Amino acid sequence: MDHLKEGIGLRGYGQKNPLHEYQKEGFLLFQKMLRSMKEDIVRKLYAVRLLTDEEAKALEEAELKRREEQERSMSLLHAASPTEEPQKNESEQTVKDPERERERLKEARKQRRKQKR
Repeated sequence: MDHLKEGIGLRGYGQKNPLHEYQKEGFLLFQKMLRSMKEDIVRKLYAVRLLTDEEAKALEEAELKRREEQERSMSLLHAASPTEEPQKNESEQTVKDPERERERLKEARKQRRKQKR
C-alpha cells in the first residue's frame, strides 16, 4: 500500500483523479492477494496425506519411545548430579509474613534515608 501511495501522486499529472485511482488499484491488489491465498490453500490441501491406522500407531509408538528415552536420560543426569542443595541465605530459608516483610522494608528505607542526610 505504501508503494501504491507513492505512485498515485503521479496520476494527477495524467489528468486522473488520484483518489479514484488509489481506490481502484487498492481493490485490484486486494483481489490479487485473495486469489493467491486461495491458490496456496488449495495447493496445500492437495498435498495433505492422511495416515493409515498402522502408520498412526507406529508414529505414536516412536514418539512414546522418544519420550521414554528422554525421561531416562534426564533421570540419569539428575542421579549423577550432587545431592546437596546449595545453601540458602537466611531470608530464603524462612517463609515470611507479608506484613512483617513490608514493615521491615519500610524500616530499611528509613535507615537509608537517614544515612544519606
